[in-house]
Amino acid sequence: MHPELAAARNRIAQVDIEIKELEHTLSMRLTERNQCRQVLARYKYPILTLPNEITSEIFLHSLPSHTEFVSLVGPDSPSSLLQICKQWRDVALGTPALWSSIHVDVNHNPPSVYERHLKLLELWLERSGTYPLSIRLWDMRSDEELASVDVPTTKFLDAILRHSSRWQEVDLTVPYELLRVVTTPMPVLRRVSVGPAERQMPLDTTPSATAVALFTSAPDLRTVLLHPTCNPFTITLPWSQITTLTAEGYVPEAIHMLHQTTALETCTLTIYCQEGSVSTLPIIPTLPLRSLSVLWGEGSLNADATDAVKLLTALTVPLLHTLVISELLLGSDPIAALSQLLPEGYPHKMHISQARRPSPVYRDAFPDAEVTFESSVESESESE
Repeated sequence: MHPELAAARNRIAQVDIEIKELEHTLSMRLTERNQCRQVLARYKYPILTLPNEITSEIFLHSLPSHTEFVSLVGPDSPSSLLQICKQWRDVALGTPALWSSIHVDVNHNPPSVYERHLKLLELWLERSGTYPLSIRLWDMRSDEELASVDVPTTKFLDAILRHSSRWQEVDLTVPYELLRVVTTPMPVLRRVSVGPAERQMPLDTTPSATAVALFTSAPDLRTVLLHPTCNPFTITLPWSQITTLTAEGYVPEAIHMLHQTTALETCTLTIYCQEGSVSTLPIIPTLPLRSLSVLWGEGSLNADATDAVKLLTALTVPLLHTLVISELLLGSDPIAALSQLLPEGYPHKMHISQARRPSPVYRDAFPDAEVTFESSVESESESE
């Protein structure tokens, strides 16, 4: 017999033996793996033994506490809960509240990102079922950019508008012209933050004839925050039903808002002063304000506060409980201005910011009020 053939036959016999040994080893390892799996299968992880209702509540508490709106992607997104195990995935998908708070940022992303985020938005809206929605849509581009660039902001806006009947809170920062399509009924909407991507028209003292009507079909709307870019002369709101307002602007804009918010109970205004912007004040109706904060706009450090004094002394607020105000807005005689503004019994609490006069001046003038102070940097440096 040829030596090479004999060697090959011998080698085959050896390999067969090795294969049998390996097969035996593999069989033992497979048996061992199955036994380990059975041990794991018999073990009940404590978290998985909780009732689904408790697990669902834990998931809701895992959402970020620093914001009321949750990003579609990233570490704060509840989508990560879907990747842990089947039980958690089923619980998460069966918890509509988990998908009801949505933040969408539409700013200079490539088309692939827009498409993915739009699909995610529609998926979240579907998962939220009939649960009330809190939605923030941000697009900081101007109307000019919107006209010159193919951007899908309208698609995102259309997607959330189809669910406007479930809006409970909404924060819209979009190009001004897109605000015109926000006309659908919003029967459960209670809180709004709104403003165009850029401020519209210069300072004016009359409403714009092309003002955008917003949230006119929102009978439960009570709280409004106007972004710094929002000129109240360029929008119309159901002012008479608003009880809480946060806004900033020039004195004519503040007058325009306060003249219409006849149910206002809590108000925070940042005032920018511009000399001579007000000639005569309209009669501002008595307001049921209980808390009023009037702050000095940083852009008007060297401006005359005369118009602000006119505004403040024209207010009638007999129910006022808490007042926060910048001394810079009270003119040359802040005690006289406050005496005209304040109800006969004074507010219970008064905080004077950017104060340049010593605290005893105010405490002596208003002995029944709890008065606190924040001295201005200028006055502190002058006194050193």
